Amino acid sequence: MARVVQRAFSAREFRGLLNELDVSTAELARRSGVSVSSIGKWQREGLKSQTTPQVDLLRTAVAALAAVAQTSGEREYGGASVTDLTDRFMARVIPIPEDELELSDWRALRGRTQPDLAQRIGVSTTTLSTLERGASTLTDDVAERLAEELRITPGAVRAAWLRTKQRP
Repeated sequence: MARVVQRAFSAREFRGLLNELDVSTAELARRSGVSVSSIGKWQREGLKSQTTPQVDLLRTAVAALAAVAQTSGEREYGGASVTDLTDRFMARVIPIPEDELELSDWRALRGRTQPDLAQRIGVSTTTLSTLERGASTLTDDVAERLAEELRITPGAVRAAWLRTKQRP
């Protein structure tokens, strides 16, 4: 049951977001409800003490950063919703090119654990897990539900599933 970012989390980009928005680790912990310890460990690139974040906690922390950005008055963030900014920031801290994204990557980008996403789309966690491994067939109905929940097109869902299925 995958709860952590499976590949490509960038501690450097996460730390860069905090610096860019002038938010300390302690302030982010206070705003997000994620522990200071967790946020600190996410920033320790390449060290044994670095931990890979749980996707839901990462999304919570990044959403708090997005809220700061939205109210900052900075032109580049003006007019964007917190959800849109959160998606944009998540893509920075999980920097996988869109044409390489697999289903589990899309789930991580949206901050959903397997059990949470499975429940939201009305399938078992086991079913979602096998889809994410490319070990079962993706039906049109499930592709539509995934697309709606992940805020992407059904075509993007199918392409992500196919990449997983066809990887070496």
